[in-house]
Amino acid sequence: MSFTKEKSAGKREIPPYLETPTGIFTVGGVWFFTTKSALKEFAGEVLEKYPLENLIGEAELWVRSTDKAGILAGMLILLIFDWWLAFPLALLAGYFWYISKSGLISNWLGSLIRFFDHDFVIVTAAVVPLSWFGIQEMYGHLAAGFLLFFIFKFGWFRQFADKMQRSDKQKPTLNDRILKMVIVKKALADGISLKETEEMEKNLTAAIEKTREQHKSALSRVKGKKK
Repeated sequence: MSFTKEKSAGKREIPPYLETPTGIFTVGGVWFFTTKSALKEFAGEVLEKYPLENLIGEAELWVRSTDKAGILAGMLILLIFDWWLAFPLALLAGYFWYISKSGLISNWLGSLIRFFDHDFVIVTAAVVPLSWFGIQEMYGHLAAGFLLFFIFKFGWFRQFADKMQRSDKQKPTLNDRILKMVIVKKALADGISLKETEEMEKNLTAAIEKTREQHKSALSRVKGKKK
């Protein structure tokens, strides 16, 4: 187990992620079931150009995008529909983004997500419609808006969806698929052939599944010792 540190001139070193034998855990609370050695083995050509810290940071940004997309969709839907209909529609919109984002990874959309990832921007985007609801005495909309903001802002919706998604033991997690797609997109952008990229994707998936099985085995042993 080791911390990987990111150095900045004149600033305190910040450990962006913790590497363990069964995966990579970021300071933002995102878990990837892969290891640095596996990524170097199967995607070494990409890692020669892009530091692993940057790739993990970009993948984590996409993971967190569910929170921002849910807030934005919720506020927009509340402006259109009655609160009792808008609330479930906003949750559905958030879930649609949650399950679809790994297939939407691109540079231009990534730049937009990075813009809304700033607290000032996303809070402002929520405060404007919430203030209007208060001025118009639309208290149902105001309450629903605040509830949606907290559900998504603090990652509660994403965490619940993660737990539901992990019940499918046969597939890589969405977080792992996002990291894999970030690496594959970089490979394609750098001119690595489609055949080589497909082989890289296949090997990365196998490595992720192997690490996930090791993680489950480690958890089983810990539970066994507790009993």
